Amino acid sequence: MEDFEYRFPRQVQFRLGLSYIKALAEPINEMFPHVFRATLIETAWHRFVRAFLPSFPSLVQRVVRTLWPRYALPACVVLKKLRDPFAGRKQIVCLKDEFANEKAMYQRLAFLQGKRIPVLYGETRCDGKRTLALSYIPGVTPVAQTPPRLTAEAFEERMRAAVGDFSERGLELDDVSLLNVMLIDDRIMFVDLELVFEADPGTLQSITKSTIAEFTNRYKSYLRTADKEWLDGGMSEFEHVQCFEHMQ
Repeated sequence: MEDFEYRFPRQVQFRLGLSYIKALAEPINEMFPHVFRATLIETAWHRFVRAFLPSFPSLVQRVVRTLWPRYALPACVVLKKLRDPFAGRKQIVCLKDEFANEKAMYQRLAFLQGKRIPVLYGETRCDGKRTLALSYIPGVTPVAQTPPRLTAEAFEERMRAAVGDFSERGLELDDVSLLNVMLIDDRIMFVDLELVFEADPGTLQSITKSTIAEFTNRYKSYLRTADKEWLDGGMSEFEHVQCFEHMQ
């Protein structure tokens, strides 16, 4: 099953409410095959309902989209499955707690959905595993930019605003990987909430400053090497990040 799950493109199926949804799964990042883009497969009936639903009273529209959530979904979503247990450095690692924490954080930060974090459409099951259905963010990670790249100063300014939205709610981001950051329009969004936690009020301010500085320093390390031929010659996005983060 696991090998099949990592094959792309392929057809997947998941359920939200009364909607059984088929979709075409395509990879987003080769290093994270449990997170993938899913383009909905629509029948003539689905297209008919989508086309005429807006002509009905708003109450009817809300009822239909609540009972059959597929009609509230965009054409493309992201499915993030609970990863299988894997061998860590010293023990087998199970991420059930991280999965539950991420779902809880999406619910707690509902007012930031679509602004700082993806929209959570709900929990479902895909390939027999717990899965979060999320909105697709059409941005790029910092290390996937093409020239001209965002300056370190502009990155720090955007990061300060983004991290500030979390710290204002008493939360800290414990994972400062650049792979968790998306640049979209003139703002930063975070796409991984597994390691977002309630912060100690007494240390929140210092943690916030440290988090902003850590993200910024990693980005500066990326910029210092981004244009070198040995990087532009074939390193993957993940390898870029691993390289820069090990420099810290």
